[in-house]
Amino acid sequence: MQSLNDSAATFFPNFCTFLISHHSLTSKHCSQNARRRRERKTRTRDVSVTVVLCDRRRALLEFEAQRGRQSFFRTRLEYNFISTFTIAKTETSSPSRGGGGGRKRQQKLLLVALSLFVLVFAIAVSFFLVETVPLVPVAKEKEDKVREKKMGVGAEKLLSEEGLKKRSFHAYSERDETPLEEAVETEWSAAHELLFRLPKKGDASSDSFIPEELKGALFCGHVVTDLDSIAGAIGAAVLHGGVAARASEINSETEFALEYWNCSLPEKIEDLIEEESKVCLVDFQQQSQLNPAIPMKNIVGIIDHHALQSNTIVTEKPIFVDIRPWGCMSAIIAHSFLMYKRYLPRKIGGMLLSAILSDTLNLKSPTTTEWDRRIVAMLVQYIGVKDINELAAKQFRAKSHSLSVMSAYQLVSGDMKQFKFHSGEAGDEEIKIAYSVIETTDAEAATSRLIELLPEMRKVKEELKVHAMLLAIVDIVNLTSALVLCGRTEQSLAKAAYDGALVDGNTHLMELKGLVSRKQDFIPPLTKAVKGGWIVPKFDGMARSESKIDVAEGEVEVVYSENPQGELRRVAHKEEEEEDNNEA
Repeated sequence: MQSLNDSAATFFPNFCTFLISHHSLTSKHCSQNARRRRERKTRTRDVSVTVVLCDRRRALLEFEAQRGRQSFFRTRLEYNFISTFTIAKTETSSPSRGGGGGRKRQQKLLLVALSLFVLVFAIAVSFFLVETVPLVPVAKEKEDKVREKKMGVGAEKLLSEEGLKKRSFHAYSERDETPLEEAVETEWSAAHELLFRLPKKGDASSDSFIPEELKGALFCGHVVTDLDSIAGAIGAAVLHGGVAARASEINSETEFALEYWNCSLPEKIEDLIEEESKVCLVDFQQQSQLNPAIPMKNIVGIIDHHALQSNTIVTEKPIFVDIRPWGCMSAIIAHSFLMYKRYLPRKIGGMLLSAILSDTLNLKSPTTTEWDRRIVAMLVQYIGVKDINELAAKQFRAKSHSLSVMSAYQLVSGDMKQFKFHSGEAGDEEIKIAYSVIETTDAEAATSRLIELLPEMRKVKEELKVHAMLLAIVDIVNLTSALVLCGRTEQSLAKAAYDGALVDGNTHLMELKGLVSRKQDFIPPLTKAVKGGWIVPKFDGMARSESKIDVAEGEVEVVYSENPQGELRRVAHKEEEEEDNNEA
């Protein structure tokens, strides 16, 4: 209806102009002989015909003209929301001669009356169309145009109704949403609103508060450098107009992110710092994690998300501090771009996104907050990530190159998805299976940690309340896999689905030759096995391998004993208290 209204509003004035012009030509030919026989005195008057569209809800035609013998010879039409067209007219004032001239004049007057009737009819139809169109779409269109001028680069293409709807993912029909999918889905609208605070490239700088102390500073993370400290340093340097630095060599995951997002590796802090250099610490505030090249007197700021402990740095004067109880420091940097209304380059946003995925273990870590989830959803929209699960899997694969630095909890929960299976028969039981994958170039190093992986798998199985928990260790060099079986239920399911051979007679490890993909190789045989009649077995007794003795205990916490930056591990406080009591 809106488009019909716009077409009518444009068409009818132009149509009336055509009729008036056509009448002018006709009148000229009809009166040619009469004009030759009489003395003509001609004068020109302006007659205004004003079309006013006020708020697009009413149309008014006001026609002012003096009576007399008049003929139109020129028409000029200008139309807009408030438009005026003026018709210059020629009036002839000579006495009529003979009946022929009178008939000609009557014909002229009849044509003029017909033209005016058509004009009034057109205005009436336009008025009807305008009245029947609601104002909400018009108001919404104007609002979108205003917001489009204020929004950021990543949001301006999302104004369509499809863009504002929740993101839908191409996934297994019988698979639960991953925490990443769920976060992007539930936080889509709220994250979209945040994008309006990001300015476009080249926009005038905002007058928002920017800490003067951090301008031109060196931004450096902790020793034993991880992805969050590198991405945070790069992001903070862009935000505050400083220089990013690194405190030590980077790991395989950080190397992957830098290459994936086309960012340069920051230089070592030792090569950049000078006597008068200002330094802002990112992702830490402990003296034990401080690079020796940084004097504490040069520290002017801290941006962190860790708890304050006894070994916190000491400064001679007040400094800028931004410490928030979030799951990742890079999420704080991304949010600061919103607060300060600064342009965020896409590749920098990509680095911050990868850091959040790393520090929160793909939003599965207990340290994950609502703001971490919302910032992830915002960056996914801003950067245009098509498949967040694929990005997380690639990053985890790169991280798995250094298995020795990852805890059992990180290995089991890092790349895990849950699936639901049905046999297809009426009243059948829904079977839930958790499936984790570790892709590595050193499969032997992973299988050698079975003594850590098995208890953790049983604990995760218990927490998730699934029927089976499987873990595939994929050798990406030899293109083969080993399936870790944490109990008799898993052994029964693997036998029905894959019928592989046990590795060296180990009942907890099955060889899967040529199978490397969870989507194409691991899940279809499970579906076939369940449809073929496999059900969860019921055992009379509980085997040793499934007893509580072999199930990991405690809650997942950030432990700093081995890694000064901390890592996610299970901590059993009750056992420690009992041991202390026994010793006492």
